[in-house]
Amino acid sequence: MTLNITVITPTLIVQVSDRRMVDARTGRLIDDEANKALVLHCADAVLTLTFAGIGKVGDVRTDLWLAESLQDAGAAELDSRHACAHIADAASTWFRTFPSTVDKRHTFVVAGWCDRRQEAVSKCWRISNMPEGTWASGAQTQDRFSVYPVPTSRHASRVVATGLVEALNRKERKRLFASLRRRAETAEGIELSGVEAIRRAASDATWSWGIGQNCTAVALSPAREARGMYYGSAGAPRTYGPNVLWYYGGRNYLVADMDTLPSGNYAVGFGGGQTPIKLVVSSVATHLSPSPLSAQELVTGFKVRVVDARHRTKDPIESTALCQLIPMHGRQPAQLRGKSA
Repeated sequence: MTLNITVITPTLIVQVSDRRMVDARTGRLIDDEANKALVLHCADAVLTLTFAGIGKVGDVRTDLWLAESLQDAGAAELDSRHACAHIADAASTWFRTFPSTVDKRHTFVVAGWCDRRQEAVSKCWRISNMPEGTWASGAQTQDRFSVYPVPTSRHASRVVATGLVEALNRKERKRLFASLRRRAETAEGIELSGVEAIRRAASDATWSWGIGQNCTAVALSPAREARGMYYGSAGAPRTYGPNVLWYYGGRNYLVADMDTLPSGNYAVGFGGGQTPIKLVVSSVATHLSPSPLSAQELVTGFKVRVVDARHRTKDPIESTALCQLIPMHGRQPAQLRGKSA
């Protein structure tokens, strides 16, 4: 089922989710390490996406279904509004094929930085089959998914919770907001605030069946830099690669199942020569070194999928390195800086 928390500040967007996947009918644990994160670079924005509800149907993982559906539709060639509309239409069609016995409550949360008059502006949407994208026990689902814009501000922060939000009672919301007020200057601070709130919910016997202790977080800066982190129930945080989708030179690219990336002082650039997506790798060790692997060695461990352009068919097809290693001299960018990096 899950609980995810999206925090939107004037300078950072951070999306935190647990990784637990359960059988919607029986509550039986299926997977405690399920990916629910996607970064999409589209024509006018860089977006982070997560979801709450159905994590797998048969052998089909929802995170891969979402990524491949967006790729096949050429969403990376279009703007963020059309990408959200596609998710709503595709999910409506897919969910109609599910048996009536399945709990179909489901919400996608999309947040990111959109280009508006040469300025990066934060945007957020809920895409849900429940009225207004809200979530409550026993809520009736609708036959189709709708897109619900979430108001954001250049001057104030916004917190969007999805999934088993009843676990965030008034006391827990106050604790979360107090933590965010103290830590909102760095991505790590916001991530830890969200992770701690999710873990407190997971420690409550009422909610532990659907919320897990293992979490992942994706942080986005207005400069289109992303940072993915894995917060396991044991051990130190590690750099994590969400699914990444982009368009370049006549083709739509998808890289998935990156899981934990080797620690080091580098970034992985996706998106061709201009690398519109930069995934920053932050070492939790005090000693920072270049990546221990080459770009080619990194790629061999990824799931890679390439689809020709759907909309920009007149663009010439250009060859490009799937990913590039970008040295990070000194510390990582201030907006994505963690205290331990």
